[in-house]
Amino acid sequence: MEPGEPAENPEVAVASLDIWSLILKDKNPAGKSSHSAKRGNEATAIFCGGKGSGKSTLIDKFTNPESTKANKPTAALEYKSARKDMKNGEHKLVHMWELGGGSQLCSLLECALKKETFSGTVCIVVVDLSKPEEIVAIAQFWFRQFQARAKLVKQELESMGEDSETLNLGRENGSPECFGLPVYLLAHKCAGIRDAEPVLQKTVAKTLRSLALEMGATLLYTDSYEKVTIQVFRKLLNHDVFGTEPMQVLTTDYKKRPLAITVGCDTAEKISGEDSGGTNPTVDAWGQKLKEMCGSKTIEEIDGKASVLELAQYEEASVNAAREQKDQELVQYRKKCEREEGEALALLGKRREEEGQSKKVRSGRRKSVEKQ
Repeated sequence: MEPGEPAENPEVAVASLDIWSLILKDKNPAGKSSHSAKRGNEATAIFCGGKGSGKSTLIDKFTNPESTKANKPTAALEYKSARKDMKNGEHKLVHMWELGGGSQLCSLLECALKKETFSGTVCIVVVDLSKPEEIVAIAQFWFRQFQARAKLVKQELESMGEDSETLNLGRENGSPECFGLPVYLLAHKCAGIRDAEPVLQKTVAKTLRSLALEMGATLLYTDSYEKVTIQVFRKLLNHDVFGTEPMQVLTTDYKKRPLAITVGCDTAEKISGEDSGGTNPTVDAWGQKLKEMCGSKTIEEIDGKASVLELAQYEEASVNAAREQKDQELVQYRKKCEREEGEALALLGKRREEEGQSKKVRSGRRKSVEKQ
């Protein structure tokens, strides 16, 4: 305050802090909430895919590459976090969600892919290379789930006034097909595929590359027992969730080294190569070739049978006994209700019959009186 300037009116100062002023104060100049979708020091990685494909193992390898932990099957939705201390003194955090239970629990994706963390989210689809007949169905199913959820969240954020810059849609490795979110297609257990026939190895590789191209995804072969594949996976994901140095890889010779292709490095022409014959086969075309070699399964066939078989592992004798007892009590209760209802109806019928006879008697008496 300058000398001689009148003192501030205390009543005006208090009035300026009403609830609406506080709300406006909590917003940036553009009118957007300060709790926007963009979070510079936090990120989210969501792992989805087939049952037993190695999602839990890959999460453990990301946090600790020396981990040899034997993981139990994930029943539904599991959460872990990891923190990285950056060279500039910042502390960055990644929230890691794993969706277990297969496609039947895909609705849980809305718990992990939210508007509060949208701009820092990475979508990861894991397929099992030891089950080539399931690759196409699982990869396409989960990518479509990510795509649909991302579209819904983006629309919610745009309706709140968020723009492309705030949503962080300009990420250099974001998938245009998934509204700017980075997508990974991890083909796990790649060591086993090398024992397959050369023509099957080739078809699997071409199919996966076509899927990744269609999804706008980074494609990586990974295996818990091959350190190089884990190193590449960790370095690429570290960049997406912690903002470390970027890296581009283009390893397409599956005969010599595991596939590793960052998004934007592959094309339909490169995938077709000498097999093009003047055309570039689509995902459906490569999928059909794979089907002719090892068959194929729909997502319902994959998860429907598995879910029935897995119910036995969750059985508990005490719970089953209690349930059986309650079922018996329910049967007895229903019989009791039916018996009481029958008795009540019989009593009601008897009363109506007696009332009818009483009416007849009274009517007969009135007629005899009238005759006299």
